[in-house]
Amino acid sequence: MKNKKTVIISFILIVVSVFLNHFLAIFAFTFSLSIIILISLLIVVKNIELSSIFKSLLLASLIQINDIGVKLYAGGSHDGLAYGWFNLMLLIEFLIAYIILIFGILILKKSKDINSNEWIAVLLFPIMFFLHLLVFSQLGLGRNYPLVW
Repeated sequence: MKNKKTVIISFILIVVSVFLNHFLAIFAFTFSLSIIILISLLIVVKNIELSSIFKSLLLASLIQINDIGVKLYAGGSHDGLAYGWFNLMLLIEFLIAYIILIFGILILKKSKDINSNEWIAVLLFPIMFFLHLLVFSQLGLGRNYPLVW
């Protein structure tokens, strides 16, 4: 039950992050980094009994959902400069989440043996990041949501 609660809380935090990015684009853009850190800690540290591959897939998927939501619905003008910032923040989010994932999978585990599933999980995370950038790097380019405040 604890696993379901943390996954639901993580998904709700992603929805709140996308919602805030639409209405408070400039402030919430950097706030999403702290939400990603919180989600990474929730999934990796609080759910030690989950499989490491599932943790890796879930964490990468939630970060990708956040990025897709930001690229489609964030307020402001979505030009080339904005996409540079979007992808830079995505890179920073993935790097921090990857460090937390490695820490949780390889250091916080109970046994000291590293099995093949853990290595697959550690390698799967950057592969998912690369595939996400390959497919969604220019998603929503040209959108314009005027900031009204």
